[in-house]
Amino acid sequence: MSVIRVKRFRIKSYKKSIKPLLIIKDVTKSYGSQPVLDKINMQVMPASIVGLLGPNGSGKSTIFNLLMGIIKVDSGKIIYNNKEIQNEPVTLRSKLGISVMMQERSLFDLSCEDNLYSIAEISVKGQQKQKEIVERLIREFGIDSLRKQKARNLSGGQRAKLCLARTLINEPRLVLLDEATSGLDPLTVQEVSRLILRLQSFHHVSLLITSHIVGDVMKVCDKLYVLGDHKVIEEGSPQKVLRSAVAREMYFGDYEG
Repeated sequence: MSVIRVKRFRIKSYKKSIKPLLIIKDVTKSYGSQPVLDKINMQVMPASIVGLLGPNGSGKSTIFNLLMGIIKVDSGKIIYNNKEIQNEPVTLRSKLGISVMMQERSLFDLSCEDNLYSIAEISVKGQQKQKEIVERLIREFGIDSLRKQKARNLSGGQRAKLCLARTLINEPRLVLLDEATSGLDPLTVQEVSRLILRLQSFHHVSLLITSHIVGDVMKVCDKLYVLGDHKVIEEGSPQKVLRSAVAREMYFGDYEG
């Protein structure tokens, strides 16, 4: 496998008239007396890649669970495509165009293609449309040779590719990737990075990516948010965030990219 290099840093700007696809506004969440998120504010613009960084336990997965509706906010708003969704059920959020790949990369004990068809059958109307989407994703993600292979026999990189393909079944506008590169070798991380860029460029989806490993997402993101002490301690372009004294002291250390 050849090494796929991504750009060192990406710069993307938007006209002031373009509204964010996702707004997290003053969101607070605690478990009992233990605060997890304290008035978090974030935005994801259309067709952008946003990185959510922070150490383990900083609240990254909690934000994803709130976005998916698995847990409820204590206070604050989640606005997706101009609609408040903080009180909407999980099923509706999927129908609205939000998809997720969790860190566990859980798959059904089926073949690769049947993992895709199983989601297509409940998300897409019409057998012909289901077949078209599944076959396109199999080709696009380069898993044709694996289509009959059981998911339990896949390598970590192959599982990641299949899970990424599966997030696109319902043709989402927003894809949440929780620790998308966790446990992968450096070459596979490069390949997953290329696929992430493809999701944005060719499918025009927005992506919110969590990671506790700085280098894995830094070079594919248009914007970064860094969590610490239950809050956003820094936000902005990768260049700006890397120059932040607060972010360096609390999270990045001597990272140079």
